[in-house]
Amino acid sequence: MSVAQRSMLGYNHKGHVDEMTSKYDVEQLQALGGIVDYVVGAQPGQGLCLCYP
Repeated sequence: MSVAQRSMLGYNHKGHVDEMTSKYDVEQLQALGGIVDYVVGAQPGQGLCLCYP
């Protein structure tokens, strides 16, 4: 796994973290073998996000 871009994507999201699937590009996730990212403001808590294709 790697990061999608330098300094990560770092989305702000007010809803539930499970609702964030549409924010990520599936083709990019597949090409990178998954990414490590962070989320600010999501429920039930903000923090680290591991995204797999």
